[in-house]
Amino acid sequence: MSIKELEEQVIQLKHQRPFRPFEVELKDGQIIKIRQSNLCINETGAGYLSKDYEIVDFNFADVRELRPLKRKARR
Repeated sequence: MSIKELEEQVIQLKHQRPFRPFEVELKDGQIIKIRQSNLCINETGAGYLSKDYEIVDFNFADVRELRPLKRKARR
């Protein structure tokens, strides 16, 4: 998938209503969980402010896969 295609897919995920959390798997195996739609996107990547007030960002060139975030099973 090209960087432009990844950018378009992230934009679609960000704007879906209702928002559905997703995760980004990077080529190095790191998983970034996107639980809110507060992403800032530019032409090379995206970033957001985590609930711990940390800036989390990634470059589209480093992305292996985007997928829905699995919900925790209810008991």
